[in-house]
Amino acid sequence: MSYIRYFPSALLSAYVEDLYYLDGPSPYPHQKVMPVASSNLMINLGDLFDVYRPGQTDPLITCTDSWWVGIWDTYHTVDWPTSVRLFGVHFKPAGAYPFLRIPLSEMNGQVVPLDVIWGAY
Repeated sequence: MSYIRYFPSALLSAYVEDLYYLDGPSPYPHQKVMPVASSNLMINLGDLFDVYRPGQTDPLITCTDSWWVGIWDTYHTVDWPTSVRLFGVHFKPAGAYPFLRIPLSEMNGQVVPLDVIWGAY
């Protein structure tokens, strides 16, 4: 899988840690994602991802188009598709607020489709 990482210019870097793009065969079928102090915007250009809370057998959400991942206080698990095409944004702590305009605490432990946050696009 290709991983391309871009660091934003000074104005955007106050909010965004990096922008990244993944493309190619998935490196693994499942990933245990450990908690980090940043939220993420994901734009999917490929097949779906399933996200699970700890100990769940049914997905919390099946991510298809684009989604937002809030800050988690525990791990969560992701089932990866066999082939990945994904663009993402890692936000710095509190850096997502100007883009969401909702309290970031409302996104904790959540994976939310972007159209729920910003409306249909």
